[in-house]
Amino acid sequence: MKKGPPAKVLWYLPIMPRLRRYFANVKDAKKLTWQANGRICDELLQHAADSPQRKKIDCLYPEFGSDPRNLRRGLATGGMNPYGNYL
Repeated sequence: MKKGPPAKVLWYLPIMPRLRRYFANVKDAKKLTWQANGRICDELLQHAADSPQRKKIDCLYPEFGSDPRNLRRGLATGGMNPYGNYL
């Protein structure tokens, strides 16, 4: 068996302490609640908060959507292609 440093390292950073720090800062907290307090609601799709999927989640779970401090996290792969099929 080969000894030495690992070929790949995966860092796990817990999300809850980071979110607590965001809400502790007044400027960041205002930006985090923008989708509920500062967004223009004109029935046009201008932000992810206007999407039909988000509206459906708000209808299915009204107790979650009622608090503007509840955050919805999205997954972005940033060009990563785990299956290796090139288009």
